Amino acid sequence: MFDFSEKDSCGVGFIASRNIPPTHGMTLKVLECLANLDHRGAKFADGTGDGAGVLTEIPFELIRAELAELNIEHDTNKKIGIISCFFDPKNIDESIELINNELKEYNIKHLYWRKVPTDKQILGTLARESKPSIYQGIVSAENESPKDFEKKLYLFRKTLERKIAEIDFLNIHINSCSSKTVVYKGLFTAKQTADFYWDLRNPLYKTRFGIFHQRFSTNTSSTWDKAQPFRMLAHNGEINTIQSNYSWMKAREVDATSSYWKDDIQKIKPFIDESISDSGQLDNAIELLVRSGRTLAHSQEMLIPSAWENNPRFTKKQKAFYQYHSFLTEPWDGPAAIIASDGRDIIAGLDRSGLRPMRWMVSDRYVLAASEVGICPSVEAGAYKTAQLEPGQTIRYRIENDELLDESQVITKLSEKNPYIEWVNSKPLEVDQTFNKEKDNAIDVESLSDFYEYTPEEERLILLPMLKGEIPTGSMGNDTSLAVMSKNSPRLSRYFHQLFAQVTNPPIDPIRERFVMSTKTYLGKRGSILKETAQQANLISLDSPILSGASFDSLTENKSLKNKTIVISTTFIKENKTLEEALDDICEKVKSEILENNKSVIIFSDRGIKPGESVVPSLMVIGKVHHYLIDAGIRLKASLISVSGEIRDSHDVACHISYGASAVWPYLALEKVRELSIQNETLNISIEQAQENYRKSLNKGLLKIMSKMGICTISSYRGSELFEIIGLNSEIINNVFKFSKTRTEGYGFEHFNKNLRIYQQEERAEILNGIGGFYKHKKDAETHVTSPKTVLKLQKAVRSGELSDWHSYLETLEDRDDVQLRDLFSLPETTNNNVVLEDDSLKDLYKKFTVSSMSLGALSEEAHQALAIAINQIGGKSGSGEGGEDPARFDNEKNSKIKQIASGRFGVTPDYLASAEEFQIKMAQGSKPGEGGQLPGFKVDKHIAKLRHTVEGVTLISPPPHHDIYSIEDLAQLIYDLKTFNPDNPVSVKLVSEPGVGTIAVGVAKAGADIITIAGSDGGTGASPWISIKHAGSPWELGLSETHQALVKNNMRHKVLIEVDGGLRSAKDVIIGTILGADRFGFGTLPLLALGCKMVRQCHENTCPVGIATQDENLRAKFPGAPEQVVQLFKFIANDVMAYLDKFGVSDIEDLLGRADLLGLKISNSDLSKSLHKILMNFSIEEKHPGFIRHSEGRLSRRITSEVIRSVERGEKSFLQYPISNEDRSIGARLSGEVTLRKLSSKLAENPTTISLSGAAGQSFGAFIRDGINLKLTGNANDYVAKGMGGGSVTIIPQGRKMQGAYHAAGNTILYGATGGQLFIAGTVGQRFGVRNSGAIGVVEGCSAHGAEYMTGGTLVILGNIGFNFAAGMTGGKAIVLKTQKNFEQYISETAPEYKTMSDIDKLELKTLLEIHIEKTNSETAKKILDKFDNWENMFAVFGGIAEVEKDSVQLKPENVKALD
Repeated sequence: MFDFSEKDSCGVGFIASRNIPPTHGMTLKVLECLANLDHRGAKFADGTGDGAGVLTEIPFELIRAELAELNIEHDTNKKIGIISCFFDPKNIDESIELINNELKEYNIKHLYWRKVPTDKQILGTLARESKPSIYQGIVSAENESPKDFEKKLYLFRKTLERKIAEIDFLNIHINSCSSKTVVYKGLFTAKQTADFYWDLRNPLYKTRFGIFHQRFSTNTSSTWDKAQPFRMLAHNGEINTIQSNYSWMKAREVDATSSYWKDDIQKIKPFIDESISDSGQLDNAIELLVRSGRTLAHSQEMLIPSAWENNPRFTKKQKAFYQYHSFLTEPWDGPAAIIASDGRDIIAGLDRSGLRPMRWMVSDRYVLAASEVGICPSVEAGAYKTAQLEPGQTIRYRIENDELLDESQVITKLSEKNPYIEWVNSKPLEVDQTFNKEKDNAIDVESLSDFYEYTPEEERLILLPMLKGEIPTGSMGNDTSLAVMSKNSPRLSRYFHQLFAQVTNPPIDPIRERFVMSTKTYLGKRGSILKETAQQANLISLDSPILSGASFDSLTENKSLKNKTIVISTTFIKENKTLEEALDDICEKVKSEILENNKSVIIFSDRGIKPGESVVPSLMVIGKVHHYLIDAGIRLKASLISVSGEIRDSHDVACHISYGASAVWPYLALEKVRELSIQNETLNISIEQAQENYRKSLNKGLLKIMSKMGICTISSYRGSELFEIIGLNSEIINNVFKFSKTRTEGYGFEHFNKNLRIYQQEERAEILNGIGGFYKHKKDAETHVTSPKTVLKLQKAVRSGELSDWHSYLETLEDRDDVQLRDLFSLPETTNNNVVLEDDSLKDLYKKFTVSSMSLGALSEEAHQALAIAINQIGGKSGSGEGGEDPARFDNEKNSKIKQIASGRFGVTPDYLASAEEFQIKMAQGSKPGEGGQLPGFKVDKHIAKLRHTVEGVTLISPPPHHDIYSIEDLAQLIYDLKTFNPDNPVSVKLVSEPGVGTIAVGVAKAGADIITIAGSDGGTGASPWISIKHAGSPWELGLSETHQALVKNNMRHKVLIEVDGGLRSAKDVIIGTILGADRFGFGTLPLLALGCKMVRQCHENTCPVGIATQDENLRAKFPGAPEQVVQLFKFIANDVMAYLDKFGVSDIEDLLGRADLLGLKISNSDLSKSLHKILMNFSIEEKHPGFIRHSEGRLSRRITSEVIRSVERGEKSFLQYPISNEDRSIGARLSGEVTLRKLSSKLAENPTTISLSGAAGQSFGAFIRDGINLKLTGNANDYVAKGMGGGSVTIIPQGRKMQGAYHAAGNTILYGATGGQLFIAGTVGQRFGVRNSGAIGVVEGCSAHGAEYMTGGTLVILGNIGFNFAAGMTGGKAIVLKTQKNFEQYISETAPEYKTMSDIDKLELKTLLEIHIEKTNSETAKKILDKFDNWENMFAVFGGIAEVEKDSVQLKPENVKALD
């Protein structure tokens, strides 16, 4: 079985009363807030919720009443505590006895046990069957102060948990153990919480505050203990770096010291519970820091720091606070909205990227912060201050004295706690040195190049672009072997496949959001995380983990540093010892140097290799030593550096850092770059610059790999082990890479020992024989599935239509080395099937075929249309890709029936959506998961620019999917948006194979998807970095099988169809796919080959010789393809599928679904083949998929749509007025969809509707609306207002009392991907305002971070402050921005266009827009600005406009192509 471990996202918040004693009314408000977040959670098939709960003050009045009832004497001056527990119903007595004994050990007075009154009848079947017995132990302080009693309870609980772990048969979970707070949680929905726990409805249950949490788990096997809040924390998000955080916290435990705990420190270990979720481990960490003496806000800012290094928000003092704490701990990195309380303070905080919403407000009586507005209308109506946390911000409310600190006050107070600025200014040593042009005479470059198998191909395709500062780019996917199946001996890093974020946590954008990322690296011995002293700043600082030779010399020769460093050779003689023995010797040597010689920088080097020696693979050294030192308890005493001739690309570097290296010196690659710069004089790049460019390229690639996992800082990535290993056995993994993901076996130490080269023992010709061809086909080298011979035979077959030609293609396809997992599966022989079936008998099979989404832009119009015509002709479907589509194709045979909605939202208009028979949300792409699509500027001609609503000649790189699908609940919202627009269309979600994709697929099914596509890592692409094509993602065989099994196991398989794509080439692949669980089959590369593609892999250069992947008109004229060739291809495949069915004795392909017993396994040289048994588990479907499940529309949306449609059909304008709540989502989308589908667009434009609403609008207010739809909201709105708006208008005006400061009117990602229409908001908005706007007009009165990001058209006006990283990657349109805020220029992105002062045209445009804004909203802010017309030149900055694109950024010729980075 695969590992189906959980991930989750959710809704979260807190509400607190101000200067009011505890009341039951407050308890009811907490429950109201929770219930109104119910839609952010999910349910099991039986109605069981994913989990919900609250954390409140202890209800002392209720407990004292019970004490009186029970005649238990208690001194009211002594503090009461509650130990809230989940017990296994079979072991209640034993559990209570264990706890009572431990209470005696700690001299804690036990008063009584209470069985918490609950109503299990309201639970779903799953929750009822797994329900624990819920008890509370009531305890009392003796003579301790409240602080000491809380400390004692923490020590008691930590000791108890260690004892529980030692007793196999006891299953006890401690929900809370405190004298201040108590947790009530469980496996139910938000609305069921109060019905389940009777205490919460008891009038004696009184509190001053409550934290609430509603969970959306992406795995349906949720458990009671995973529900939140935890003991202090409620968390909406995911910690991407949890493995490295856990490893480093484990390393910190051993010699941690604390003046607070003194000798008791042993009792609080382990610091982190390995067995719980990432959120639970974060709760452990925050609780540890708080209980050890830091405040809650201090602890949160330590673990989830802001992006401080270049942030204009922070003073030098505040930056020093962050820098100092970066010496103590790496960030817990990932999307996070945090609410926490220790009973004294309550905090709300956001991660550095701002990838979760957190709105907050203050009234005279309450403070409220939550994922949404509209959750407690009676409280929100009285607000005098409304706001939203920006990325990295924290607010803190202190209950006892009603002190609310906003984000600037929190960090100001913290930065003054210690003289951090003195400590950081005096201590860290900087050793960064530039490159020089001198040759490295200490090495034999030619011999080492041969030894490490540097190939001419690698120099040309990898190193040459890198010395120009580019990221090496390729196309058409990967068709070479997995490392374990290669006939050569690939370097170790090729067994490692990059993991990436999809759905539950987002990748981030390393291009446009580089601001939040950091490569800052510190070397040296680390101090205790529980102390703060000047000595802990005594480290060595590096700006990048890539060393130059001069930096290396500084480390080893500098007077003050050489005593800290030691160089340890990684070479050995194979005759004298094995690889394992060599590793053990290195570990012992390292331990000795650390403990006996006090070395704190350990450098592993192979530079001193001598003839006759071999080298331990550098990645193996780092992985082994990293874990050895953790286990020995001395990992934090030293940093590890790798000096290796193996390392040459960003993937190599990422592997080393992920397994524990602090820095690398790729000395041989740098020397090769030096040689290449001399050989390529025409580049006019100096040796020093070439090497610096190479380092920059490595850094960019490293950031790209980190960003795929949503990780911002290199310190968090270090030790994360975020790779899947395919082809190493458990002996190596458990010994060296022990926290890595793996789903297969493979080679062990013996294989690597045997295949290690001996330096200068072989002749050069012998070494280079058969190597190369890794990137492009080379004769007699690495095997390619799609060899030139195979391509020619396929094309001959589809042109002739002859079965003999098709069989010749199949024979050539199969007559090669085994290179893919599916090559290890065996099926009955059908190669010589000579029966040709009629189309009628194949039509049901054709419906299961799709042409994978490939964008118009990557492909020529001719090729894109030919694919659509062909697949439509046989009854299948083709995907539009993410580049939009010409409206002239919408109602005919050229229409792509599957319309893709990807992160760039190119061409996503209401008409585009209405032309679809199926929607596909692209979460990831097989060839570059974690990244967006890439289209070089010279492929963006006039036609492509028009369809994409962008500027001609400008390179387009889509962001990763993190703007409106940065969590599972946001994906659910986008599915909801699309199904609201057209309830008759199924929605497909495209995922990429990786460990855990089954877990994610279960969540996607719960989010409402109808089809889940699993793409393999070998799928094609028009342009992608080679490090992604070759090293990201995993084979579809693993992902498909895991997804199918996870869905069956969780009783969700019948709810969805599964499609598989990625390098499918024959009916054999279709049958294997079916047996492993696929219902549908996507083909991409194969239909292109049928159209005439020659597989020259020049798609990204616009030089496709057959006019398929180019926009060059001369080359497009050579397009040889015809739809008939693609039709013939599918006929051949379908015919062969039917032959297989005949062999198996079944009539319907669905009879093979999940029948893994029908596949045989070949024997392979490694343990890989026999480890595939977990793929070959029979998982047949009991319940058949019922077909499309229709979306149920909200009441308000349904009412508006029916009323407006009636008016339009009568030829009348309409005006409607309704209240709205946060549960009313996607308002306007259904109306827009219905109008478009009924072809009433022009009638609506002539008879527009005005819809006036009041209240708090739910998410996606005004999504996808078009001309004639005018929405006016009095109140405020949540995220995604006017998303994808194509026309019409949205107006939002404040409701309620006058504000202190600006009114915060709407949430994140407003106007995302809008192509038209107008937006007027009399207030501020959240992050990512106007991102990818390509045609709308928007006026707001301030925005948070990442405003106008990647904007390509339209006009934005911002009449207030902006957040950091404004206009990143903006290439079109115009933004007019008030520039009166302090440090204005520092808020502008480095990738923004230069701003200019206002021209007369700009003034006229702004004046007109302000007048409309005032007319629509009566904005006081706009009136004041309009009065200052004469001073506008000094007040405003204008980005873009008429001259928005500089000539030198326009790319029209291939030879001018810049790196796609």
